[in-house]
Amino acid sequence: MLVSDLNRREEALEELAQVTARPDLPRAVTCLALVLKAAAGERLSGPAAARMMPLDLRSATGLFDELPTWLPFGSHYPQEIAFVRLVEQRFAAVAGTLGPGLPALARARGMHSTFLDLYDMPAAHDLRQALQRARECEEAGAPAARDIAQEVVAAARSTGDLPNEAEARRLLARIAEAERRWADLTAELLAVVDLVERMRERVGDGDTRIELDLTPSCAQLIELVVDGRASALAPARAVELAERSRSRLLLEVFGSSVSHALPVQLAELRDREAGTEQGRVREGVLPRPGGTDFTPRDIHPALQRRRRADREAVWAELEATGPLGAAYVRHRRGAPATFEELRAVLPPDVVLCELVRRGPRMLVLVVRADRPAPTVFAVPLDEDPDLLRPPAPDGPARWGEPLEPLLRAVAEHSEPGETLWLVPDGPLHDLPLHAVEVDGTPLGERNPLCVTPSASLLRHRLGQDPDAGVRRALIMADPDGDLPHARAEAHLIGGLLPDAEVHTGTSATRRRLLERLSSESYHVLHLACHYGVDRTRPSGSAIRLADARLTVEDFLSVRLDGSLVVVSGCETGAQQYRKGNELIGLGRALLSAGARGVIVSQWAVNDVSTALLMAVLYRELGRGRPVVTALSTARSQVRAMSFQDAVERCERLRSLSANRPVSARLGHDLAQLRLRAGDSAGALEEIARLLSETGHGTEERRALTDLRRQVRFLDGRLDADYAQPAFASPFFWAPFTLVGDWR
Repeated sequence: MLVSDLNRREEALEELAQVTARPDLPRAVTCLALVLKAAAGERLSGPAAARMMPLDLRSATGLFDELPTWLPFGSHYPQEIAFVRLVEQRFAAVAGTLGPGLPALARARGMHSTFLDLYDMPAAHDLRQALQRARECEEAGAPAARDIAQEVVAAARSTGDLPNEAEARRLLARIAEAERRWADLTAELLAVVDLVERMRERVGDGDTRIELDLTPSCAQLIELVVDGRASALAPARAVELAERSRSRLLLEVFGSSVSHALPVQLAELRDREAGTEQGRVREGVLPRPGGTDFTPRDIHPALQRRRRADREAVWAELEATGPLGAAYVRHRRGAPATFEELRAVLPPDVVLCELVRRGPRMLVLVVRADRPAPTVFAVPLDEDPDLLRPPAPDGPARWGEPLEPLLRAVAEHSEPGETLWLVPDGPLHDLPLHAVEVDGTPLGERNPLCVTPSASLLRHRLGQDPDAGVRRALIMADPDGDLPHARAEAHLIGGLLPDAEVHTGTSATRRRLLERLSSESYHVLHLACHYGVDRTRPSGSAIRLADARLTVEDFLSVRLDGSLVVVSGCETGAQQYRKGNELIGLGRALLSAGARGVIVSQWAVNDVSTALLMAVLYRELGRGRPVVTALSTARSQVRAMSFQDAVERCERLRSLSANRPVSARLGHDLAQLRLRAGDSAGALEEIARLLSETGHGTEERRALTDLRRQVRFLDGRLDADYAQPAFASPFFWAPFTLVGDWR
């Protein structure tokens, strides 16, 4: 600034004299000082700077332990290289003014000109420009593309430039694929996976880690295994590669925040490890794209490197103590599970199935405890599953025909009654896979089904025995007084469980909920409330309670260890899909808070069918059934339920003494149910009775009057049939999905 902007050259020379007086100055800084002195008019400094050119790429090593954090070098980019480039650019800018005495080579030569000149490239181009030249050669079919990419790999590896090495290897992988050199393609893709992993270790914020996506390379490697083209990789490696590309950020946050058991004699090492935690991934549960707030210690490269080195040293000592220490380190790293680890935690009657989308095919990896290797195969997709829409209330009983070939193939590797543990890919997470028919029966009825973002998330929890049965429950419902069936559902559930604490209406408050969760342990948390979805900022989505909103972010401050959480509202499973199968929403927050399993809805639910489904679910849980079996039974019974059965169950719900305050609202829904059965006379009779018990000017009376007008319009045009299914469309019986532990 003193030299170029303020033209205060005397003052600049004084400052530079003080800087260059230090004996331990990095070579790149010394060169920059000489360049600035030459620009300020010191004649001998120009030739001295020229004699130092070109700079070695390691000539700025150690510099960033001292420089402030405002330097514009990202935390996952090699800062020393960027600084060397800065010095060379300054030198090139002033070289023309330093006189004819400078050697021509020193004026023009850049850090990579030694090999770039072989390919007719101008001097002083960096690796990114070399890669661009290689891409142009690739598009033109020129063999030089491979040579340039290999040279970039060598140069980048020698300097620790991970991003450019990864990009060069991706280019080499494309070339190998085009030439059908499968072994070389496998080697290059494995190298890319390793490089991206190393880049992720250098990054402190969650959003950037998500952008460093392993999915494309891992999916292509899995495809090579499935097609028999990766002779160096066993099928078990395909499962491990799938896990490396799934919800890694959530897994890393889980490992960094949830303590794993260690013997007392290792407490000193654990305490030392705790002192290195600053700089680990932050905001990983609910990352904010483009809006992440950093603290200086999170982005200062030197601090990151030091703490990472300290942590690695402690972890190395822990690993050396034996199997327990090594397992602890794997957990803290957030390392994905191995094939053998997954196989070891699988009961004999549970089948793990990983789905990996690769272009127009779905790659399927099936893991069973009784098989030493996974079964791998591919299923072509005739239609794009991304185009599927959720079932509609007036839609057909059959849904999801484009997915039937895929799930039929999955079902062939399981026996009826066995639990299917699915790990979907991408938008498949948002579809009711349990509703897709296999040989005329919904898959979720043939095989009770649960899903998870990744199998590794449950690795440690499946090693623990679940609590026997459902005993203590905290239930909150209908805080606004406009969800009568949610209130009825809550009181019915309270009667089915041995120790249930039920809060409805004004007692269902955010304050009470947080107080209870901070002081008590519950086997079940049941919330039957309105849910507001914020699709642009999922962490702002919220459950509406009597006194305030309970946002997704609020759940990060509570612990739900061992709990089953049921959120019986509209679209409670809504989530934002990010790279690497990172699913940002309520389910993610609840799992990270310690919930064993989460039951959420995938669309706006019907109040009546939801209340009836929840009644069956908790009846089965009260009998000691596993969660996945209880939910499967509830879906099956609601799907087959006739109008007659539905009306009788709703009558029993209304007759509960606790539901008298909402009797008129329940009656309104009962009249609608009779109308759907074609019984307009019965609906009018129900409405007339309710109007006689409802005061004038009330909201209930207005709703009943509107319904009566609708029924009168249809009177005489319908034929009553109470034997037909009341909830045949999957819209009614299939909205709820179990995410997490099936037990």
